[in-house]
Amino acid sequence: MKFQITSIFRVSPTVFWRDVFFDAEYNRGLYEALGFPHCEVQRLDRQPDGSVHRRLRVVPLIKAPAIIRRKLEDRFYYVEEGNLDPRTQLWSFQTLPSIAPDSTRIHGVVRTAPHGDGMEHVLDLTAVVTAFGLGSLFERAVESNTRDGYRRTVEFTDAYTARMGLC
Repeated sequence: MKFQITSIFRVSPTVFWRDVFFDAEYNRGLYEALGFPHCEVQRLDRQPDGSVHRRLRVVPLIKAPAIIRRKLEDRFYYVEEGNLDPRTQLWSFQTLPSIAPDSTRIHGVVRTAPHGDGMEHVLDLTAVVTAFGLGSLFERAVESNTRDGYRRTVEFTDAYTARMGLC
């Protein structure tokens, strides 16, 4: 399944990539606002050419029936590996879940462009889950959770950048 989410943020692309996206305080607040129990930056490498590589380990909020949440508790997390290309300002990433990693492929690209008083933020995401009989159900859950998460991310980011005087 492929889908796209387009959002408008009240911050410029330059400020977003330079001062917001990789900022530890921003990320702590964002993942708390999303209700995630844990987010850890395992690696953040900034290169002289402006490229950035980041590895996150995230324990997401699990929106599922109680029986499934109990079975997944303390076992489910995902690792996101991504790279920012400073020339194109493209963030390319892949996500590897702790459960069924061999049957799950999630990857995407984020691109930004100036837009009015801020920026247009476009996510192109591909989620493929090959678990027999459950793949499309999980793919739809990834899409639904991602769309909801991005709606809340825009709200948090706009409030954060205003509070920090970045917009």
